[in-house]
Amino acid sequence: MVPSERDKLYHSANNRGYAAQGFGLAAVACAGAAVYLYVRDRGADRGEPVGVLPVASSQFAGLAVAGSW
Repeated sequence: MVPSERDKLYHSANNRGYAAQGFGLAAVACAGAAVYLYVRDRGADRGEPVGVLPVASSQFAGLAVAGSW
């Protein structure tokens, strides 16, 4: 069965809606992180610094975050 033009338009609009929701959620998360970093107590002893290390293997790749904040 060949999808009709209406189905193609529906799926296209649906995918754009998910993209818009994803960007909106990412914007809210970034704003929340910015507020947290601005408001947090800067004078407290934090212990060791935070380190971000690249991690790669034959099965996955990513970043590892170590330390305390």
